[in-house]
Amino acid sequence: MGRYLNMDVQFNEVDVPPIWDLGNGNTMILNKHINAMVTRIGSRHVIDLNIDEYEPTYEQRYIDDRLALAQHYNNKAMGFLVENDHVQALRFLRKALHMEPSVSYLWNNLGSLYRRAGNLQAAELSYLAAIEADEDDLIALSNVTRLYEETDNPELAAYYEEQAREFRLQNPYFIYSMAQKAFVESDYESAQEHISDAIDLNNKEHRFYFLMGAIYQKTGDVNLANDNFNKALELSSDPKQQNRYRSKMNRLTAANT
Repeated sequence: MGRYLNMDVQFNEVDVPPIWDLGNGNTMILNKHINAMVTRIGSRHVIDLNIDEYEPTYEQRYIDDRLALAQHYNNKAMGFLVENDHVQALRFLRKALHMEPSVSYLWNNLGSLYRRAGNLQAAELSYLAAIEADEDDLIALSNVTRLYEETDNPELAAYYEEQAREFRLQNPYFIYSMAQKAFVESDYESAQEHISDAIDLNNKEHRFYFLMGAIYQKTGDVNLANDNFNKALELSSDPKQQNRYRSKMNRLTAANT
């Protein structure tokens, strides 16, 4: 739309901290983030439909139209996959891979589609193509591990599970997702252990400290809760994010009084 109005607009991919959705125990979803950047008279303006996830300090880069279009086709495919429309999902994933055949998550999604459709051989080849494109693709490693377990290939399952395990142990954001899951389940001891491990790996992420504060709030240690909340505020450079934290802090305090 901006280009139609002769504006200088580029697609912009943002490295929001990766968070894995492990909600139902069987599905792992890694959400990615893209917005638009408008340049006017030497200054840049962000156009973002989900501005709550965006911070200007995140690593980001312009991407070309082919990759943006591939991501669009991928999103369409995942929508059809959720609706169990495998034909349309395959149609859009093939269009996405035609645009960008070297993107790992496109191959991984194709593997998940084939697996749901019962074509395990095609699923295996797709997952392996994803890993070839990105050897650190945790979701592809987990998917192919599960596939080999289900098809009675224990040696291959063990090989890829070890690779996935090493990645999990060194990735603070995956550990953070485990802490979130434990917190939602009211397992505050496990949540605290996980978030402590995440902070050991990355002590500059404000969301880690906010979750630690929430855990202490739930377990009745008000002083440590406030210390971690203040640390989260200190590390967050976005005034809007800081206001959201203050609002959440007030709600947590009210709920525990």
